[in-house]
Amino acid sequence: WDVFIDNMLLLEPLEPDSPDIPYYIGEAYRFKDDTSRAGSYYRAAIEIDPDFAPPYLGLARVGLMSNPDFKPEKLFQQAIDRDPNFGEIYLERARYFIDRGDYGDSFEDLELAEKILPGSPEVYLAYAIAYRGEGDSDKALEYAQKAYAADILNLPTYKLLGDLYLEREDYVNAAEALRLYTT
Repeated sequence: WDVFIDNMLLLEPLEPDSPDIPYYIGEAYRFKDDTSRAGSYYRAAIEIDPDFAPPYLGLARVGLMSNPDFKPEKLFQQAIDRDPNFGEIYLERARYFIDRGDYGDSFEDLELAEKILPGSPEVYLAYAIAYRGEGDSDKALEYAQKAYAADILNLPTYKLLGDLYLEREDYVNAAEALRLYTT
């Protein structure tokens, strides 16, 4: 991430009116768990172009990373107002609702995310987690299997599949999924 940041900083003076560059620098800092610097770069992107939706989502993410009690609803809405076809916003807001046990609202956002991001393994995984939270293990397993089919490299999918198979007492499939997860 440091090399990426260094290279983006070299590009920044060449495109001073581009909000993408500070946004991507913010993303790199977010991936490094440096929420303070990430937030600074997201705000810089908004200063360049207040109608650019991604940095609002970035601010919501780093707010939640740095404070579990953070309320990101306004930032989610600001992002949606600027780009209602930015599927990642709906997915992230659905995850936020799932984390709080508000599955009804998560399903509304997941439906929108699925329309915008068809075939997304992350959307399928979020559906699986939400259905599991509601106690519908059949739907949870169906969506976990869809997530697996869409991306066999996603580790959280293996963990969820293993847990779901354990709940069904399907020990052979549980052992295989959890073996792959731990390996």
